[in-house]
Amino acid sequence: MTNKYNNWERLERVLEYAKMNANAFALHIGMQRSENIYHIKRGAFGISEELAERITSRFPEINPTWLLSGVGDMLLANTSDKSVVPFYEQGIEQFLDEGVKHSRLGKYQLPYSCDCDAVVRIKTHTMSLPGTAATDLFLKRIQVEEMVQGNEYLIAHGHSAIWRKIRCVKSNPAQWRLVAYDRVEEPDIFINKSDIRSVWRVIARMAILVS
Repeated sequence: MTNKYNNWERLERVLEYAKMNANAFALHIGMQRSENIYHIKRGAFGISEELAERITSRFPEINPTWLLSGVGDMLLANTSDKSVVPFYEQGIEQFLDEGVKHSRLGKYQLPYSCDCDAVVRIKTHTMSLPGTAATDLFLKRIQVEEMVQGNEYLIAHGHSAIWRKIRCVKSNPAQWRLVAYDRVEEPDIFINKSDIRSVWRVIARMAILVS
């Protein structure tokens, strides 16, 4: 469920919930000035990841997914267990190698139509769109034999992990070709299917734009 509140309307609801004006709220979440809040009110900026983290560190009941995108409810207490999955803001390697660990935000409320097991935030990556500060990947754990050409995957391979779209290798059916968006800057990578340790399909993604 995505509501129609824009960035300022969502922030205004948080101010009302906190019973503070913009100046008092800015000080409360550790900002020296409230100028950035007024920039959001004028429509010059959106709600950045840094601002969302400041707010949720002081108000952990505020849903960071809703704050950044408008998806779901403002308060995590209003979410159902079925619509909340673990959220990881470490890098890809830490997520795949270390498994379940507590992150700073902890939970992610999903759109009801999205069937995934976890959400991982990636700060910079060659698969991200231009102007993106971070990308939230909605991931579903699958078996290696379920991989299908043309889909995007997060793949644990050897001692590293990589996020790419996959294609068949006609000359060698035992391999996958991993393709980035910018194939000039990022050449194709060839891996043996037998060397894949684990794989997660990218069900959806949400871009967090540079503010």
